[in-house]
Amino acid sequence: MLETKYPKCLYFNVYRQFKKITFVYALTDTRNYYNLKYSDTLVLTGPIKFLVGQGFISKDDKGKYLTHLHAQFSDEDMRVKVVII
Repeated sequence: MLETKYPKCLYFNVYRQFKKITFVYALTDTRNYYNLKYSDTLVLTGPIKFLVGQGFISKDDKGKYLTHLHAQFSDEDMRVKVVII
């Protein structure tokens, strides 16, 4: 079993179709320690086919849910989008 900082962590893979997805992506920003910031929220309307994804859902020490997802989506014109949530 994978050791994590947070107990009872769930790792998952998903296959699904959506009517709409919302996401952000990383941008370079040299004003902070990690040299990145996140884009404004983007919305894609469907049909959107969820091709592949991998990530986790966990709870922090205060019980707040944490989600991290790497995914690839295809729109109705078969253009593939790569998303990290």
